[in-house]
Amino acid sequence: MSKTAKLPESKLTKKQTKTFRKELPDGSVLIATVRHDDECNNRHNSFAVTGELYDRPRNPGGEPFQTNSKGQKRYLGSCGCLHDDIAKHFPELKPLIAWHLFGTDGPMHYLANARYWAGHSGWCDGKPNSPPNLEHLKSTINYGAVPDMDHGLEAIWRNDANLREWLEVRLESLMENFKAAVESVGLVY
Repeated sequence: MSKTAKLPESKLTKKQTKTFRKELPDGSVLIATVRHDDECNNRHNSFAVTGELYDRPRNPGGEPFQTNSKGQKRYLGSCGCLHDDIAKHFPELKPLIAWHLFGTDGPMHYLANARYWAGHSGWCDGKPNSPPNLEHLKSTINYGAVPDMDHGLEAIWRNDANLREWLEVRLESLMENFKAAVESVGLVY
């Protein structure tokens, strides 16, 4: 998306993860994985925070399992973007969730998602959670991650040209903050 922003340099990494494990009071096991690598083979590192919740006491047939501290097997019940569970049980990872699906080439679909939620993509059915939707727009661009640059959105978001310019101006600072977040968990940017 960026024509003028200078993005931080990154070292391409094939596999780089940090895993966090917690046993919950009911004997379930939650595993959170933070990843920043080129697992997708698209020639840039991407960032993700995902989870696996092992909460079923019985094997439904061939499911992976974890053993809790009482020696009980707990089978995989859900996995993927378990961000609410991860934020609740791993508060130290909560700030990283906002960077989910960022890449070293920029936030995934930064301009397209912003324009969609601002109502500039041509689709709008007037329903409450449909575009234009300022709160959804803010969530797709990691609003608040660049506090000194995030003022003024409310005044310009309905004008496509102004929104595009505003997004471009904040991108360099946004990516510097993303780099700092990746490195804060001990991963190579």
